[in-house]
Amino acid sequence: MSDSFTIIVPERVMIPEEEAHALGKKMLSWLREKAWVGNPLPGCILTRELGYRLTKNAAEIILPEDLPLFSWVADHCDQQVYGYLAIDVADELKVVHHSGQGGITSAVCPACGQDIGEQYYDLIETWWNAEGDENVICPACQQPSPLPAFRSDPVWGFSNLSFQFWNINARFSENFLAAFAKELGEPVRLVTGKV
Repeated sequence: MSDSFTIIVPERVMIPEEEAHALGKKMLSWLREKAWVGNPLPGCILTRELGYRLTKNAAEIILPEDLPLFSWVADHCDQQVYGYLAIDVADELKVVHHSGQGGITSAVCPACGQDIGEQYYDLIETWWNAEGDENVICPACQQPSPLPAFRSDPVWGFSNLSFQFWNINARFSENFLAAFAKELGEPVRLVTGKV
């Protein structure tokens, strides 16, 4: 059985742990107030001990053309659900969220617009090994830029805070993503994939 995921990742990397936990709680409260997320269910999600079931009302956050895909799926406990949300504050400040399969096919520098392709991996490694959240140097133009400023395909994220939606089998609406970013108070990016 394959698991699909859609991760909403803040653009800001290395969010202080206390702030990241507070933001996670704030967003969970907001999602529950909207009745898009229900009660927690332990042990039935791939990456965490605790996941929150998506409710039928979560159809409001799905692209209209994807609504036929938003249906019951069997989870790891053989229960029928619409999907799960896991909120993760990583123990480490530097985290890479990737698509799970395949790799980077394109990475465009925000300064020069050059596609550096697989050299992006070298920039990620440089950023990972550096102290703090240093800018990385584009190999094409030699200009420094924040790692998340590069436009990669598929999209990767780099925050220690993430909102992981598992097995929803549909895409989020732009209105939902804009409302999510506004409530969070941070610009976000979407990382999708399968494991």
